[in-house]
Amino acid sequence: MRTILFADDDKGIRQFCQREFEEEGYRVLVAGDGYEAMRIIQQTVPDLVVLDLHMPRLGGLETARQIKRRAPHMPIVFFTQHVRQGQPEVCASLAQACLEKDADLTALKETVESILTTSPQP
Repeated sequence: MRTILFADDDKGIRQFCQREFEEEGYRVLVAGDGYEAMRIIQQTVPDLVVLDLHMPRLGGLETARQIKRRAPHMPIVFFTQHVRQGQPEVCASLAQACLEKDADLTALKETVESILTTSPQP
């Protein structure tokens, strides 16, 4: 079973994504900010990380940088309301995709599936 870590400061979004992806057969871990995400990554290595860009304490870009230093090949997807403010060139250098948040998770699900299909399973 593939494991996905969702880091978002909005509890409702975390719960919604967790429920939706668990229904797709994934093991889902959740974090309220980048610090919490990094603590989780120290304990377990997810197959993919989904990050919001704007979170308190440690935002998505810095979290992605720390993840890449620790696990350079870990796939990252930015899922944010702030795609245009997210420094697109920086996002592209840190993540496989940067998607605008939408209540319809079809694009996110397709992106995650596509990335995990091409990533070797441990």
